[in-house]
Amino acid sequence: MDVGLSTQRPTTTDGPRRSAPEREHRHRGPARPGRTFSGPVVERRRLVSALARAVDEAVVTLVCAPAGSGKTVLVSCWADGARDPVGWLTVTSRDDDPHVFWRHVRSALSDAGALSARPRSELVLGGDDVDLLACRLPRTGSPVVLVLDAVERIGRQEIFDGLAALVDRTHGLLRLVLATREDPPLPLHRYRLDGTLAELSPTELALTPAELHALLEAYGVRLPAGSVATLVDRTEGWVAGARMAALALRPGATGTTLERSASDYLAVEVLAPLPEAERDLLLRVSILDEVSPGSRRP
Repeated sequence: MDVGLSTQRPTTTDGPRRSAPEREHRHRGPARPGRTFSGPVVERRRLVSALARAVDEAVVTLVCAPAGSGKTVLVSCWADGARDPVGWLTVTSRDDDPHVFWRHVRSALSDAGALSARPRSELVLGGDDVDLLACRLPRTGSPVVLVLDAVERIGRQEIFDGLAALVDRTHGLLRLVLATREDPPLPLHRYRLDGTLAELSPTELALTPAELHALLEAYGVRLPAGSVATLVDRTEGWVAGARMAALALRPGATGTTLERSASDYLAVEVLAPLPEAERDLLLRVSILDEVSPGSRRP
């Protein structure tokens, strides 16, 4: 397997300094995520190629996998080499407001050079966000790509309805790439039947032995092929788990490195975004060796 490796971290874009909220949503030049990545980044060319084919062939591309699967890194690597204009929006809790969301979408597409000048109808007659945005997108030529990262942070169905309407009104000239931990409430069944949906699943995002070997080497860890295969099996190819193992196996690592890395990651990336009731439930059952769905009493 041909695995490219970059030890340089993706960074936010250059340009004049802006306020923190504005910097998070505005991007100049190549599309970049709204945060940087710590540690080495393995460029998985098989997945970058698969994502490129998906965007070329489908109107909506869904990259859906749990936290720590490498979704953002993958889409960022693809976007850096994309031929068509790419607007990038890293969704935050503030974007769960239709007016804020569409304003940030317009900014992302505008910064990518994908929007025409504001139409006269917007200046005079007004209109809803979806109609006005559709009017400013090109009607011929190469498609424009909008990347929405962390889509699971959107809870308002109104926003998803607007995205579906935008897809319908732009007739394939706007492509959506959605990176998310769960399926969004879009008409995915219709997109599948129409052949306009491409999907990258957790199984596809799982590390291969060659990719894990490259990741370990980037951390200065060398293991025989049999040990790499065992680690792939134990982590099930989960990128975050593999990174934690690499940190624990580095020369000079202490016995508590893996435990600390795992607890910090789970606290920030898995537990913190959950509603309080769900966090409380997980903490209560964490002392048990095994929990089955039918074990809860009415």
